[in-house]
Amino acid sequence: MHKWTYAGGVLVLCCQRYRGPVVVIGDENVGCAPPNLKMEQPMQRRHIQQTTTLEHRLLEEAGRLRKEARGTPPGIERERLIRRARQAETAAHMQEWLTSPGLQSPKSPG
Repeated sequence: MHKWTYAGGVLVLCCQRYRGPVVVIGDENVGCAPPNLKMEQPMQRRHIQQTTTLEHRLLEEAGRLRKEARGTPPGIERERLIRRARQAETAAHMQEWLTSPGLQSPKSPG
């Protein structure tokens, strides 16, 4: 029987027949994993309660990126900051559109 588990920050496929890891994902030395790898519990996700809306956070990030771009000399880094600001603004507008009361799910016929 095979079982996926996390061990040492990498995903490991273990086989009870051979009593050790068969495949280690995330390790550059896939075939060199020690046979007595200690198995760990999967990581738990933390739930964070947001105090502001996603749209507001995206627009704040866009403003921060544009301000940073103004202080950066012309070049690749400045263009990257401006592009990320535009992406954040676009995401904020999409979020606004998706949460608007005018957007309704399709009605079923009948």
